[in-house]
Amino acid sequence: PVTVRLALNTGLRKSELFGLTQDRVNITDRAKRYQADGLPFVIPPRHILVEITKNGHPRLMPLNDEAADALASWMRTQPIDAKVLVFPSRETPRKPLDIDRPWETALRRAEVTDFRWHDMRHCFASELIMSGASVAQVAKLTGHRDLKSLMRYSHLSPEHSHELVARISRKEGSA
Repeated sequence: PVTVRLALNTGLRKSELFGLTQDRVNITDRAKRYQADGLPFVIPPRHILVEITKNGHPRLMPLNDEAADALASWMRTQPIDAKVLVFPSRETPRKPLDIDRPWETALRRAEVTDFRWHDMRHCFASELIMSGASVAQVAKLTGHRDLKSLMRYSHLSPEHSHELVARISRKEGSA
């Protein structure tokens, strides 16, 4: 589903993803103006503005191709209204879609145990670290203000750890 693809490719918290309104999404190739608390704001191309965050500090989230394509496809199926949630409840459009029951059903059918929605955020941070992003870059993207907290999220796979150590023996002229 589009929500899972977005979670894996943005690292958004569940509340950030399901609280996202259409006016904070920019899937175009041009900058978009946004008004927040009377202040003008610019959302760069292929970004979303995560305005309501756990730490109270808004951040911009760039969208990779997979996230932008998934979001664009989804939004074409939705009525256009700037203040409407991107993922509204079918019963009460002003409330976010409740993903809990479908999520649990999907996990059960796939025979996946011990996996929470929030674990996709861990996957995102870990993938960034293993792709060469610095801890500071990952903190900026995930909205972590405390690096200690971020370090709980980012884990190196055993294969990646092995590759890091193997690089030492490949260096020319190493002692």
